[in-house]
Amino acid sequence: MAFGLATQATAPAVTSGLMATQTFTDLNGDTLDLDSVFVVVRKLQLEGGPANSTCGLEHDGTPDSMMTVADSTGEDDCGELKFGPFLVSLPMGAAGAAQQFTATVDTGTYAEVKFQIHPPQGSADAAFLAAHPEYAGVSLRVVGRWNGTPFVYTAGVTDVQHVEFNPPLVIGESPASFTLFVDLAGWFRAGDGSLVDPATALGEGVNAELVHQNIIHSFRAFEDGDHDGQDDHEGA
Repeated sequence: MAFGLATQATAPAVTSGLMATQTFTDLNGDTLDLDSVFVVVRKLQLEGGPANSTCGLEHDGTPDSMMTVADSTGEDDCGELKFGPFLVSLPMGAAGAAQQFTATVDTGTYAEVKFQIHPPQGSADAAFLAAHPEYAGVSLRVVGRWNGTPFVYTAGVTDVQHVEFNPPLVIGESPASFTLFVDLAGWFRAGDGSLVDPATALGEGVNAELVHQNIIHSFRAFEDGDHDGQDDHEGA
C-alpha cells in the first residue's frame, strides 16, 4: 500500500532558485509565497482484512526533507491496521502525488482507509513529541512570505478523511495507492478571492477562524493508482 500527497494535479509550481515555492496573487496586488508546509498525520487506519493481519512500515527512499517518520506502529487489531503519528511535507515543486511511504499489508479484503490530521497528544504520541517538540498542540506548520515579508503560521487543525472502497479493495491482486490532496490555493483567502495576511490568522486574529475553516475544507483523500494527484474514479 502506497500513501502519497499532492497539492496540484497538473499545473507546475513556481520555482525560485533551488527552493520550490507555490505563489499566489490577487487583484489587490498582494503576493503569498509558500515555501514549505508540514502536516501531522496522527493516524492512518486501514479497516477490513484478515483477523491475523501483520504489517510494517517501510521507508521508500524519499529524502528526509520530504518525510520524517518519527513513530510509526502497526497494530494487529482484528481487521484493523493503524500507522502513525508521522510528519509529512507537502510537495511544493511538482504536479501529481509525491509518494511519502509504503506499508506492507497482508493479503485480504479492505473496506476503507482513514486519514486523521490532528495535533499529537497523550502517551501514544510521546516519542513523536520528543522528536518534534515544536508540534505540541500543532498539526500543521507553514513557512512563507507575505508581500516579501517572512512568516511562520502554525495551527492545531483537526480533520478526518475517508476513502471507502466499492467494491472492497482486495490486496494481493495488485498494489493499492492512495493520495491525500491538499488545495493550498484557498488557505489564506477571503470569500471574495482576495488573499489575507497569515499574521492576521494567528491566535485570535481577525482571520483566524476563516483560515482554520479554509484549511479543514482543503483536504480530500482518494484512490490514485497512477500517482497523478487525481481521483481514479472521478467522472467514472
